[in-house]
Amino acid sequence: MNFEYSAEANERLLATAQLAAEKIQPTAESLEASDESARDKTMRQAHADLARAGYIGGPIATASGGAGMPMTEWVGHAERVAKACPSVYLSVSATQAAAVVLDRFGGDEQKAAYLAPTLAGEKIGALALSEPNAGADYTQIECVARPSGDGYVLEGTKSFVTNGPIADYLLIAAKTNPEAGVDGLSIFIVDKTASGVEYGPRLSTMGHRGVAIGDVRLVGCKVAKSALVGGAGAGFGYAMHALQFARISVAAGSLGIGEACLDISLQRARTRIAGGQKIIKYQEVSFKLAQMKMLTDTGRLNLLFAAHTVDTGDADAGPNVSVTKIHNSEAATKIASLCVQVFGGEGYVAGTAAERLYRDARLGELLYGTNEIHRVLLAKDAIAKLGG
Repeated sequence: MNFEYSAEANERLLATAQLAAEKIQPTAESLEASDESARDKTMRQAHADLARAGYIGGPIATASGGAGMPMTEWVGHAERVAKACPSVYLSVSATQAAAVVLDRFGGDEQKAAYLAPTLAGEKIGALALSEPNAGADYTQIECVARPSGDGYVLEGTKSFVTNGPIADYLLIAAKTNPEAGVDGLSIFIVDKTASGVEYGPRLSTMGHRGVAIGDVRLVGCKVAKSALVGGAGAGFGYAMHALQFARISVAAGSLGIGEACLDISLQRARTRIAGGQKIIKYQEVSFKLAQMKMLTDTGRLNLLFAAHTVDTGDADAGPNVSVTKIHNSEAATKIASLCVQVFGGEGYVAGTAAERLYRDARLGELLYGTNEIHRVLLAKDAIAKLGG
């Protein structure tokens, strides 16, 4: 298989890299330092800038107003955005995770009301799946949607919702038939203006501090029947579709963080003088740079292979996405640690790029299923194929 991009794709990737450098990268530090109002304004502007460039619509089908980009190309764009600013990348990826559900399963009216303005950068979306007692195991979801008149009433709490406090709409996973297990799970669009939607305080997180993350409570939240995405009881499949995108986006984002760490480490090693010479001349430093390069290059190959299997509908796409999610997130953590080591004491100072990237890198091992969960999935898959 050939992972070489066409000349046209390379031009698009270059345009994304330039946009990220000019518009997105300058926000990386300011997002952490500013207050909530300023952060929210910056994040909305970033959504608008990336939407106008076609990035948000990249993985969305042309019939829905997107670019219909193959996953093998989209991950290249994703890497470049994440390299510029992990916080912007995480927020926009959460919006895209909601958008891919509407693209694949939403009705025409839903697409017109929510997907089209999302692709235009006018609306921010959020995927609300996890709950206090249901992390990666969606069979344990307790949020319910009870029929009421011409609609449903939603009750429950969603946890750690990325974009939750600033989202214009949320895709809520709720059980329309609690006795049916995952076969009773459905997905609803809940507008931020809906009555009965309550937002918990924003979480103060270790990394990605520019992203608005918090809990969402649904207390007698009334929605119309038209808020139901697709068919009742089909929500588990819809959630898995969103999660496959979200998990490969974690792998691409982790690769971008690793690339950013490698870049600033190389620049530091070329300019920092110690013992009368540039520290890049010391084998202890050059070996760290070599390891960082090795991890980013192998991570990119893993990512492209997983993306290829997603594009081709390969039966092993799910396990392959888990492999690249595990590899790239753990590689990013290691690379970020090496980056801090190259910077020495300066890398430990709050507010430096090395320190910020070190904090940002850690989330990848936890997001959309911890790496332990993905290892369980991979072990089950291997046992089923190999016997045992």
